[in-house]
Amino acid sequence: MRIFKKVKRSEDLRANGRRGTARVLSSKLLNRGEFQVSGKRAEQLMSGEATMTTLKLELEVTVDADAPYTVKLKAPVPMMELTKVTAGTVLPVLVDPGDAEHLEIDWDGEIVEPSLEERARNDPMLQSLLDRRIDPPPAG
Repeated sequence: MRIFKKVKRSEDLRANGRRGTARVLSSKLLNRGEFQVSGKRAEQLMSGEATMTTLKLELEVTVDADAPYTVKLKAPVPMMELTKVTAGTVLPVLVDPGDAEHLEIDWDGEIVEPSLEERARNDPMLQSLLDRRIDPPPAG
């Protein structure tokens, strides 16, 4: 089993893929553990070139005016982006024009995170903390 994985960046999808977005419906961490790294490997992890983290994702994908559809995939996630990939997050994706199920997350694009209240809908502990707030939430 390899611990370190390259973060996938398909040159074919970058050149020919259709740009779209994918809302994360669910995510599950597949590999857990602590590892010590140093030197070159640490630089690769911090730059996003390599990762030790893979998520199993269920995504609702939208490309152009096409109807949204659901895709399940396992994706290596750059360490610096891991905390952003939660239910409700909108990720940029590149979709194969010939196979809508073949896609990759475009980690160079804009990631739109859900609000704290949106996150709490999927996290009972966070919802409990929000319910106990003393300060009223900002008017919106």
